[in-house]
Parts: sequence; structure tokens; C-alpha cells
Amino acid sequence: MPLRLPPLALAVALAASTPASADSTTLLRPPATAPVTIPGSTLEQGDALTNGQVLMRRMVDVRAGRPRLVTLTCPAGTRHAGLGIFDDARVGFAVIGRGSYLGRRTLRLHAFAAPKTRRGTLVRASLFALCEAPIRAR
Repeated sequence: MPLRLPPLALAVALAASTPASADSTTLLRPPATAPVTIPGSTLEQGDALTNGQVLMRRMVDVRAGRPRLVTLTCPAGTRHAGLGIFDDARVGFAVIGRGSYLGRRTLRLHAFAAPKTRRGTLVRASLFALCEAPIRAR
């Protein structure tokens, strides 16, 4: 009988070795209130989300001097309608690709530490993506 414990132990060890600072995603749905304003949309800080809206909050860790790629995918049936970040965030972002990301389900962006952050410093911030159900023509 072959010994199966070592592969299981290895899998558990690898799962447990994920850093505590790994990115995490939370979805806020109606009637939750928006913690930030989403520029270019009608959603302002403190507004209740309405039917068809989902606000995705992605916690991102970035080391100064080493920008990283982040992919944000809206839940099925919704599309990107805007991006936001807290005013005091120490992380910025730039959308990758040509044209507008609005109306797309998935977008990629570069996340980077704010200017004047000491090189090598690890910073963490929340990126927000407003996802909305497309308006259907009647």
C-alpha cells in the first residue's frame, strides 16, 4: 500500500504558507453603502448601492519600486462602471490597454506605491471597482 501522507502534508504546507498579506476581494451588494466615491459615476461615498450594482473591494499590497499587475473581474452579469480609491491611499493604479475599460467584465491594471514612498516599503490599499448590470435596450 503506497504512502499518501507526504503529498497531503505538502499540499497543506503550501496552502498554509500563503502570506497573510495576500490580496483579498470583497463584494458589497445592495443595500450596503459605498465607502468611497466612484469618479465618473453617480455613486458617492455614503450612497446605498442599488439593484444591479456590486462594489468590488480589492485589498492590494505593493512594494515601492516594484509595480504589480492586478486583474479585476466583475461578477457574472455585470460590467465595469468606474474605479475608486480612498483619498489617503498610498497606492495608485493605471489601467492597462487601449480605449475605455467601461463596459468590460475584466480589466487589468498596474498598481504602484505612491510617490515619495521609500523604495522597498510595502504599502497596502483598497481598490474599488463599481460593477453594474448593463442597461438593456427596450
